Amino acid sequence: MGKLIKPNWVKDAVPTTKGWVNSRGSLVLPKRISEDQIAEYHGVSAAPVVQTLMEAPAAEQTLTEAQVEHYYQEATEED
Repeated sequence: MGKLIKPNWVKDAVPTTKGWVNSRGSLVLPKRISEDQIAEYHGVSAAPVVQTLMEAPAAEQTLTEAQVEHYYQEATEED
């Protein structure tokens, strides 16, 4: 896939899949241009970037009897 070069006689030319068009939308240079080439010309990736989210593993702990009494005993005594 070659690098796209804008026609030098049209300063406001923009690449489309049908070729280069000017600011009024007129086709000034008919040429097949792929979506990947257009994306490369604009400096973006044509394919969406997939981001994998990595979560920390759940840390399950068994509470000791002392921890249960310390954290939960007060709540049951108030009722």
